[in-house]
Amino acid sequence: MSASMEPTHTVPTDPGGDRPAPQIGGEGVRVCSRRSWLLALVIVFIAIILLLVVGYWWRFGRLKFSEPYRMALKRVQEAPEVIERLGNPIRDATWLPSGQVYEKGDRGNATVYFVVTGPKGRAEIMAQAQRVGGEWGLVLLDVNFAAGGRVSLAERATRPGTQDLEEAPRWVPPGSGGGP
Repeated sequence: MSASMEPTHTVPTDPGGDRPAPQIGGEGVRVCSRRSWLLALVIVFIAIILLLVVGYWWRFGRLKFSEPYRMALKRVQEAPEVIERLGNPIRDATWLPSGQVYEKGDRGNATVYFVVTGPKGRAEIMAQAQRVGGEWGLVLLDVNFAAGGRVSLAERATRPGTQDLEEAPRWVPPGSGGGP
């Protein structure tokens, strides 16, 4: 290289030595190594997965593993009229159940909706349960078959030790001629 083509600027040096000072973006400075970026990416990925798992459990897991849900599923799996229509074994086919479970002290109520399948078909389940004295009992358990038809499996009261509940009088709107 000739003398006229040499750079006219000088590279700053380290204040205490002859070594050039590192420059941002230059070869002397590495802001983050590839290994650091990969580690950060893995940590973010794991955090997202954990958030998804916690979110699923918070929204659906508590419902899916609740006592009313398990009671309804067991009752459906053991019902002869359902086994006849769907075959055996009957399996829970729901990833995302819907409904709600409310508990306060020894009382509560629940409504759950889910799907079951068997070798011969599938059915949608709707169950309602009440909790009295700390014990859950099914109040309503309907099985709606995909091929058509419906079966109700819940008796009037399925809680052990409860008496048959009296039916409430039918409400008749005023002025309809059906009441006083």
